[in-house]
Amino acid sequence: MQRIGRRSALDGQTVLAWAGLPALAFLFGAACSSLPVLAHRYLPMVDLPNHIARLHIAATEGGPLSRYYEYGSALLPNSAADLLWMLAPQGMDPVRFSQVIMAICPMAYIAATMVLSRVAQQQWSLWPAVSALFAYNAPFRWGFENYSLSVPFALLALALWLRLESRGPLFRILLFTPITLGLYLLHLFAFVVLAVAVLGREVQILLGSRQDWRQVGRGLLLALPFLPPLGWYVFDALSAVASPLGHQTIFGLRARVAVLTSPFVASTGDMGSLVNLAGAGALILTLFFGLTAFRRNGPRLIFQGPLTGSIVALAIASALTPAWLNGVALVHIRLPLVTLAVAVAGTTWRSLDIGTAKRWAMIVACLLLARGVAFERLASSYDAEIQDLMTVLAQVPVGSPVMPARAPGQEGDRGRWHLPAYAVVTRDAFVPTLFQGSHALRVRPDWIPFSHPSLYPPSVRRLLDNGPQADNGRWAFLRNWTSRFPYLLVLDPWTAGPGSGLQLVTRAGRFSLYQVTEAPPEPEAPRPPSESSSG
Repeated sequence: MQRIGRRSALDGQTVLAWAGLPALAFLFGAACSSLPVLAHRYLPMVDLPNHIARLHIAATEGGPLSRYYEYGSALLPNSAADLLWMLAPQGMDPVRFSQVIMAICPMAYIAATMVLSRVAQQQWSLWPAVSALFAYNAPFRWGFENYSLSVPFALLALALWLRLESRGPLFRILLFTPITLGLYLLHLFAFVVLAVAVLGREVQILLGSRQDWRQVGRGLLLALPFLPPLGWYVFDALSAVASPLGHQTIFGLRARVAVLTSPFVASTGDMGSLVNLAGAGALILTLFFGLTAFRRNGPRLIFQGPLTGSIVALAIASALTPAWLNGVALVHIRLPLVTLAVAVAGTTWRSLDIGTAKRWAMIVACLLLARGVAFERLASSYDAEIQDLMTVLAQVPVGSPVMPARAPGQEGDRGRWHLPAYAVVTRDAFVPTLFQGSHALRVRPDWIPFSHPSLYPPSVRRLLDNGPQADNGRWAFLRNWTSRFPYLLVLDPWTAGPGSGLQLVTRAGRFSLYQVTEAPPEPEAPRPPSESSSG
């Protein structure tokens, strides 16, 4: 998989010029990763409906949504897709926009890895195209739109940093100050990726300089471009209003497993899907490739070039990243995919004969095809399901508040947590569980008591049994919910019983829409502990 010469040991004839094979490998990997995303309108990505709803609110002036939500114009370090949305043609469909964005992310990730390898290894190579195996990583499958779009820019910025190492500090300071600010604006963790990778590279230079302490002064000068974004972050942390998500920070020992598996497998509610099965195959193959680095002879990977320090720094940062950071969840799954990309770009093969390279390339190609087909099948099923949801939502009057709910025992089904956001997009409805996140989206004061910034839909049992007397915890927004929400959207097969105060409006597939006709009676006695739901 590296450039091993222009003559084949098998037939002694001049082989195809290697310069064209990396381009073909990129096209193949990008096609296997991006075409399945473009095949269906609605994508099985957990958070994506929230992003689509946020963009719809941002583009909507006046109307029913203005009673419920407000969207500010502040610059926030999570704005990659939002900035592109501002440049999109007026009236563009936010669903199609997000689909195109998510299709661009895999091919941009592969391309940026190959460019970084070209700078680090001084030649184009087939090997970094293997990064296509990581394109359906956990952040991508969770629908982290802004982060997935920002990662390729961070990798390209690192490539530029390496490419300009021979230039003077002043030139690099002037060039990279706007670059670091731009990355920070795209996404906070895109800036973190570049900062950690550059730190690792500069430590590598210092250690390789035989204690030439002049390199310390050089490194301190080159840290200057990273100070403005850091100052921006500190200023926001000290002066910003309290986040609706809180400030929870948790390391999470169980999350360490996801640090290793997140570039391949996503815990998005479909762990048994063929997409994750193909991802597990990619994980096994990547581990096999990695273990060859410990061989003393035969085909083996070697760490060669200027990225070794960056790889070590990113690996350490990945291992130490908490699961929750200042109220933001799933932080630990973000850096591993970048660490793998830099590891691929910073390694090369030694003693790899053309026969072995062909066999391994065929295995990679088969895995990419299998994973692409599996994602397309999953997206097809999901798309059909959302069509049923649209049929149900069509019966909701425009601008009506809608309370989403799950059948008993289904609250933990992550894959459908944020489907109610499509009610915002299609009916300008108010949904109490619309995820606000670290964006400029806010619920208007009158509706804050009837909403939660980051929660999933409650069980209908919780609604009907406990709604009128909800506690003061995270479910407090359910208290007297029937006074504000005339419609109940149930996301799972379920039928309301007599005396529930609900009248069926329509049903399609797994979804049901009920009209609230009267408040359900309060329970005569507290439920037994065995029936309580932990949420």
